Amino acid sequence: MVKYNADGVFGYVETIFENIIPDEFRKREYYFSQMEATGMKSQFYFTTNCIVKADVIKNETMIFDPEFGLTGGEDAHLFERLENKGARFVDCKEAATYEFIPQSRASYKYLFNRSLRGGQSFARRKIEQNKNFIFRLFVLIKALIMIFYSSLLYIPGLFHHQFKIESIQILGASIGKIRSVFGNYKMLY
Repeated sequence: MVKYNADGVFGYVETIFENIIPDEFRKREYYFSQMEATGMKSQFYFTTNCIVKADVIKNETMIFDPEFGLTGGEDAHLFERLENKGARFVDCKEAATYEFIPQSRASYKYLFNRSLRGGQSFARRKIEQNKNFIFRLFVLIKALIMIFYSSLLYIPGLFHHQFKIESIQILGASIGKIRSVFGNYKMLY
């Protein structure tokens, strides 16, 4: 925080997989966002591993918006609101924490729902900031294109798990974005 004059820092989350998880599900990026180099502006916001100056939050009347509580994304919503008020957030790969990934999270269904939640949360926040019809239409068209792309990616996925998982994640995120365009949020918690 001091070195980069930041209001908050997001650290790296390292995965510890349950021993019985198959190899095709043992990729950190299936469960956590990528990070920028230490000191670079954060691209993804999460509460899994972060530190924030108290001064940045203490005047907020609402920390986490309950509207995002069951649909996901309340942490990213908070940090985007703070950033819009001038807060600066950076990444720090050396500040690592560890999270256990149980077998229950090593499934296509879990990864699909996680991606749906991410796509839904992302589009919902962006639509909240850009309330015009043209922006909603842009999000919808882009999501439909990505659904088509995910179906093409699924073909090599029949022969290699990585393509199948990426296809499922793109499909989930795209469906989440479409749900947000129409204000039909899936409750995932």
